[in-house]
Amino acid sequence: MIYDLEWLKNFDGKMLPSQVDMAELANSIEVYVSQFRYVYTTSLADYPSINIEVRNGNIPHLLGLSKLIILVFPLVILLRFSPELRATGR
Repeated sequence: MIYDLEWLKNFDGKMLPSQVDMAELANSIEVYVSQFRYVYTTSLADYPSINIEVRNGNIPHLLGLSKLIILVFPLVILLRFSPELRATGR
């Protein structure tokens, strides 16, 4: 299967892992997703924008091949966006 830009844009998550050609998907992510910076604007005064830079080293995480990111990322987001927790260090 070829994972082109249109396929990536329209991906709805409804695919069995056994149907994924991981090498082809990784190549497509490298071409169409990584090496770019994504800027999202918000309505939050403290965080008017969120910048996400995706590098080739992030591809294993994007493919779900890193268990550590699944365990740590929610904590990082919580600490980053929770002033109460950040201020007390808890």
